[in-house]
Amino acid sequence: MIDAILYIIYALLLVVVVLTLWSALRRVRITPLMIGVSAGLIVLLLLTYFLADTTPLMINGQEYADLFWLRVSDMLIWTSIVLMIVAIAGVVICEGVLRCSNSRRK
Repeated sequence: MIDAILYIIYALLLVVVVLTLWSALRRVRITPLMIGVSAGLIVLLLLTYFLADTTPLMINGQEYADLFWLRVSDMLIWTSIVLMIVAIAGVVICEGVLRCSNSRRK
């Protein structure tokens, strides 16, 4: 009985995710900038995945050696770091160097 309820919940979750994505993306205009940013993010994720460290970790006396999850966790950490650096650089360049704030335009 519990398994049936869990499968129903999973099915409803899938329906909600699909409907949410469909409603959000149906009115979006795809621009070359959006394609470039998406491609860059995919390249960054793949690059950080394949360059990830797979050294087994000893945590609380238990060794974690699953290569896939070691790579995924390292990928997410390094991707987050790179994206934070890019965001900070974007703010510094836009506000400090180029002065491209909307409030200053006439």
